[in-house]
Amino acid sequence: GAGLRCPHGQVSHTLQARPARQDTIDRLLQLSHERSRLWAQLGFEVPPLISARELLPHGLAPCEVCAEQAKASRKTKRDRDEALKHEPSRFPIMRKGELTVCSEAAGTCEQVGKQFLREGSYALIPALWRLNWLKYIGKIQAAKKQRGPLNLGDVAEPGPLDPTSLVCKHGRLKYDPAEHFKSRPGGLEDRAHSHEHLYVLVPRMEARELLE
Repeated sequence: GAGLRCPHGQVSHTLQARPARQDTIDRLLQLSHERSRLWAQLGFEVPPLISARELLPHGLAPCEVCAEQAKASRKTKRDRDEALKHEPSRFPIMRKGELTVCSEAAGTCEQVGKQFLREGSYALIPALWRLNWLKYIGKIQAAKKQRGPLNLGDVAEPGPLDPTSLVCKHGRLKYDPAEHFKSRPGGLEDRAHSHEHLYVLVPRMEARELLE
């Protein structure tokens, strides 16, 4: 009976239990012990194939608590799968790895004449972490074409966002992102940052969503 019970002492909702006559159970137990006795006469110690320390009473219902927990777990997985399907479109700057620029006159991101970094607050995302994130996102995009739940295979999530590679032993940034823009007061030639092999400048709002 112990193998059929859940942690709450009820019948596990994942198992299919069928009622049996008591005399049938007694006969099975008797045959199992007889088998072990015969093996023992030949010098072999073979435990009984069937044992029953505690028999479940007929009519015991499956555990409702376990059933509700399983239902909540399935819903959580469906919600996570749905969120993953939309994840690539939530982080456009992370995907492109380019600076968010605008023309001084138009104030748009159109590449008209010289360009400048769009005003705002930015976060530094390590380039290696972004590379692992892109691999994960690529797997998600491939899985989106399949029907049913996402199957991400052996592609692991990029893990927690860890900025330690960008920080020195004194707790300060190893690099100065602003230097790239100070050296180009007349505007940017393109959307590449001189430290792009080390980190990516991402709008803080987009970076905050990565931490959620």
